[in-house]
Amino acid sequence: MKREVPLLITFFSCLILLLDFVIRNEYLARLAAAINDYVSILATFALVLGLASLFGVHFNRIYRKRENWGFSIVLILGFVTAVLFSSLYGVEKDYEVPISLDRYETLQQDSSASVREETVHYLLIGGKEVKVGQEVFELDTIGPEHKKKKVFYYQQHPNFWFDTFIFQNVFTPLGATMFSLLAFFMASAAFRAFRAKSIPATLLLISAFFVMLGRVPIGAFVGEWLEFLVLPIMQMTLPESWISPSNQWFSELAGFIMNVPNAAGQRAIMIGAALGMVAASLRIWIGLEKEHLGRD
Repeated sequence: MKREVPLLITFFSCLILLLDFVIRNEYLARLAAAINDYVSILATFALVLGLASLFGVHFNRIYRKRENWGFSIVLILGFVTAVLFSSLYGVEKDYEVPISLDRYETLQQDSSASVREETVHYLLIGGKEVKVGQEVFELDTIGPEHKKKKVFYYQQHPNFWFDTFIFQNVFTPLGATMFSLLAFFMASAAFRAFRAKSIPATLLLISAFFVMLGRVPIGAFVGEWLEFLVLPIMQMTLPESWISPSNQWFSELAGFIMNVPNAAGQRAIMIGAALGMVAASLRIWIGLEKEHLGRD
């Protein structure tokens, strides 16, 4: 029963979601919405477990002083810092703090300050304030004795610690450094892949050569140089509307390679990946794939 119960839950949950996708039914829609809510809750707990596991692994590495254990300290400090400042100021570029009416009127005279006013509408139901939209608040069928509204004032501040400090001054430079290092690995991989030992490798080499030539300024110079050799022949054999400026020859050829054969290959890969995803989902649904249940 240790495996059968999770497999039955998976089967019936997926069946309800699939039927809700193809059949319009009120009860199926409610069940599907409830399943999606439970999935979101479970995903949140899974995220918490994943973070706890991450902390456990790196604390153990620091405690035992394994190889590169200093990087674990940096990871934990960075994570704690990001969580702390996101909890205090949010994750947007700006955060708001409530202010008084006097402060709001003073800041309105300052062009550099960012302030806003918000009116919140309430209905008094059973002695309690229930927040509603303005359309409901303005209904004539509701008496004025049941209506109440409040005005709040906010001042916006730039989120220096989370947006500017963590992302712009730390995360973005680190990302640029990582991709700069990857450029050398890509160059090494391209050198090994572009060895023309077969017909496909030769086609890849030729295509990459023309794409790179069309993406750099030297391609325009080479196109103008070839104009003296190729343009007279093209004028005799091709219509004038087919002949483009010489400095765009390699750019247009690179665009053709990227938009036609490359796009066709990418779509084939995406179709194959989608079919593989459908096949894997079907195997999990009917219980043929059980790796997600563990090996015990």
